[in-house]
Parts: sequence; structure tokens; C-alpha cells
Amino acid sequence: MALSQLQLTNAGTRELAKGQALTLTKIAIGEAQQSNPATATNLSRKIGEVAPTVTTDGDYQVIEGVFDNIALNITVEKNIQEVGIFGKVGNGPETLIYYAKGQAFLFPAKTQQQMTVKMPFRVKIVGAPEVRVEINNQISGMATVESVNRVQDTVNKFKTGTVSELDRLISTENLGALLGKIVKTNNDVDNLSTPGIYQYTTNMSSKGISSSYGFILVFSNGVRTPGQDGHFTWQLFVGTNGRMWVRKRINREAWNVTDVANGNVLTTLLRKFGLDEWGASVAINTCPAGTSFGSYLNSNLVPIGFSIVRDMNAPVKEVFVWKPSSSYAYCFAPHWNNDFYVASLTNNVWGSWVNLSQHTKLATSNNNQDFGDYLKSDAVPVGISMQKDSKSGAFGTATKVDNNNVMFSGTLRKGNKTYQVVMSIVNGVKPSAFTEWSLTD
Repeated sequence: MALSQLQLTNAGTRELAKGQALTLTKIAIGEAQQSNPATATNLSRKIGEVAPTVTTDGDYQVIEGVFDNIALNITVEKNIQEVGIFGKVGNGPETLIYYAKGQAFLFPAKTQQQMTVKMPFRVKIVGAPEVRVEINNQISGMATVESVNRVQDTVNKFKTGTVSELDRLISTENLGALLGKIVKTNNDVDNLSTPGIYQYTTNMSSKGISSSYGFILVFSNGVRTPGQDGHFTWQLFVGTNGRMWVRKRINREAWNVTDVANGNVLTTLLRKFGLDEWGASVAINTCPAGTSFGSYLNSNLVPIGFSIVRDMNAPVKEVFVWKPSSSYAYCFAPHWNNDFYVASLTNNVWGSWVNLSQHTKLATSNNNQDFGDYLKSDAVPVGISMQKDSKSGAFGTATKVDNNNVMFSGTLRKGNKTYQVVMSIVNGVKPSAFTEWSLTD
């Protein structure tokens, strides 16, 4: 095979002078020659093209193409006399970068001989910061029929091959050690550190496992033996009773067993989140009418954590409960009529419900009720609230310490005038009427 050295074409020189990344797209071969390689822009008579591979050798790039007369569908003998390397600089067009000519080789017809040719070129790329290869999916692969058949035969053996055939392809013994084999074991699990899957049919209670039937998955770092420094072994017991345990021994410590999955563990865990273990939804417990909500909250019927409890005592309400411990709980209950109740259990002592909305809603005395008597009644909550006298129409703010000490300050329209009014109840002494100050209309 005699080819002239690769020559940089004029078009390639112009593209590389841009100094951008060069992407090599294909290597092509042909059966004619250009008289002047410098002015060439394509091959004279292309036979086929392949995607190149590029490797680095010092300051040089090794550009390699592999051609196959089967893949190129060569039906008659071809005299290969020209090679071209194409690429793109930046986002520019595909350009013939390098060209070489000469008597390269004869490609026989595919019916005469299967032939694969590898063509490497060692060049120094000047003017481009990097070289990449672009895979052209339209180009046929370069595998020969023989190599394809060998690969297909190997794949078929993985599907239907015998153990001996698989043994020739892979190490089935090593694979078995990796995945584990199901074998029976006796009660001597203290020394069971070989990775694998084992079946046990003996009572394991003496090893901290409440099961007599099941499987053991063993994981180990394989360093020395159990009870020695540097050795780690984990045994995962999967019982036929639906329970699981992890049994481990690290360095010189004794065997340690942890119960990782059973109905009791799951139920307790879910109840700590206030969840129903069946539907995984928030469970709603009910405090019956006549039962103190504080006593009900203080019992084990309300779990530690978050839960929702329906209080059947008047007014009936759904209570959101955060219970961090058995003696503390914080409750709030939005109500359908926009009331909002809060209460708490503090060191096992239950405080009464407080309706926060009473302090933000305007309340009105009953018709014909003396307003002083209304202010002294339980209808007006302790604290600050907005109140209205249904008889006079006066409205304002009541500040209440208890039923015997109330201060009301408001406004009243009487006749054609507006009045600022005050009613002060101190130590249970109630005035007969408002104290009034006329305001300028």
C-alpha cells in the first residue's frame, strides 16, 4: 500500500485558520485521483466512508478508519487510490481537510474474500484548540460477517447455553459467590460469614431470632474470621412468619440483633405519626360525650405525635393534637361557625377551652337585656372583645378581668347626635346607664 503523505487542502487551511474546535466527521476512500490535492474539495470517485476514531500521541493526533468490503458492499474488485479526511470547524460546513493519493490497496469483491482494512494517519493539527469525532449514524458499521456471527453465537449461549458452555464464557463459580447460593445451614450461625443465601429450619431463639424457618442473607468483607479486628459480617434473617432481623458482628464486639420489621414495630411507628396502619391515613379517635377531653388526652388512646381527635362534648369539634410526651399536649380546633378553640395539657393538668374567635367577632346582647347584666355574664369572655348593646345600639370594646370587673368603651347614636359612651363595672357595682360625652356632628 503506497499513499502520498496527507496534504492539507486549501479549503482545510482556511477552516483551521479560524482557530475553533475541529470536529472530524468521516474518512472516505475512492478509486480515482485528484491531480492537485491542494485544490481538492471532494474525492474523485468515492467507494465508501466511515466514522473515524481519534487518539492522541504526544503533539500528534492519530486518525484511524476501518473499512470492510462486506459492509461497503463491494461486488467487483476496486483499486483504492485516494483517501480524504472530512471535518467541520466550529459551526462551519463539512470540508475536505486532508487528501492523499497513490496506489493504496486492492479491495476484492465480497464474494471472493472477506477483507477488513485499518488505515491510521498521524498528523499534527495546527490552528484548532481541540479535535473531536462526530459519529455519522448513516455510515454502516465495520464489523465483518465472521465477527458478527461470533458475537451472535455468544449471545445465544447466554440465552440457551448449558452450564459447561456458560462456564467457558464466564466464571459461574465466581458469579455464584457474588450472588449467593441457597444452601441449608445448621444452628451454627455464629461462624456463618461466607456471603450467600442460606435456608434455616431450626429454632433460632438462642441467637435472638424468634423464628424456626426462613432464609439468611449473609454479607461479609471477608477479612479474617468473626470476632477479629477488621472483620464485618451482617446476617439478614427473613422468617417465614413475615418478620425480619439484622444480626451483625463488627470487629471484636458480640453478635447484636435488631428487629427490623414486624407488625408491632410497624404499627407503633405509624401510630407515632398519628397514622392508620391499614390505610396510611391520619387516624381519627373519638372522645365520647361526658368524658373529660383532658382525661381522654392524657390516656394512651391518644398516641405520642400528631393526631386528630373528635370531641363529642358540646360544641362537637375535630381537634388537631400535637402530643410530644404523655404529660404535654397542644390542641386547636377550627369550628364550622368560624369559632377557633385552643387548649393545652401541661404537666398532666388540662386547661379549659378558650375560643379565640370571641375576641375578634362582634357579639350582641339579647333583646331587652340590661347591658350591664350582659357584660357581667359568661356570654362576654375574659379579655378584650367587641360587643354591641341590642337595646341602645351602642357598640365598642369590652375589657373584662372577670364577671365583676368590666370596662366598656364605645359610641352611640341618639337622636341627631353621636356620643362617646362608657360603662365601668368595678367589684360588681354596675351603673344604671352609660356615661355619655357628646361628639361634634
